[in-house]
Amino acid sequence: MKKHIQLSIFLLGASLCFAQNQVLMVEENQDCLYIGIDNRIQYSNSNVPLADIVATTNGAAGATITANDNNYDVRVKTTTKAGDFCSVLFKNKKTGALLKQMDFKVIRMPNPTACLSNKKSDGMISSGEMKVQQALYVIMGDRFIKDCCNVEGFTITYTEPGQNPISYDNNGARFEQRALELIKLAKPRATYQFTDVRGRCIGDTASRALNGLTFTIK
Repeated sequence: MKKHIQLSIFLLGASLCFAQNQVLMVEENQDCLYIGIDNRIQYSNSNVPLADIVATTNGAAGATITANDNNYDVRVKTTTKAGDFCSVLFKNKKTGALLKQMDFKVIRMPNPTACLSNKKSDGMISSGEMKVQQALYVIMGDRFIKDCCNVEGFTITYTEPGQNPISYDNNGARFEQRALELIKLAKPRATYQFTDVRGRCIGDTASRALNGLTFTIK
């Protein structure tokens, strides 16, 4: 999507961000919209009064758009085929001039995956990298999507070779003091398991089971 100096497009958030009312803030340079949620674009033009800006879509993927000040919520129903796009058009309703066109693919939300800050859910990890971990995170596809899912709790189990496992039930995503103490014990050939990971995703009425994580210190 080309940028125009005279336009001011405010696409909030360093990452995709869900609000409690199931709104997804669209990133600058984002090339896709997601089914089942309001994809919010914030748009203004320094040369055109807000009251003179009208937003429409080309209707692809069953798209509809609603406006509230400079917030434009796009909701889509189906995925787009290869080569097709859902277009959002901003026009000057007095002159009919096209101010901006934004073209998007439409895809389904990826399944949530619990992970560490390195986006990994298993495998080998150095003791140094493990010792700096502070929480469990959730990614959708390969992206951190803020507030899409909140980890509500998990059990962390640390096992050194030849020693009995040590477990702790952690509340929330951030490591509580006892969990941090276990993280700081990371030694070569020790293992960490995160089990019974529970999370609540946007639109969930109850927590859901997320994937477990297993790491071996190299």
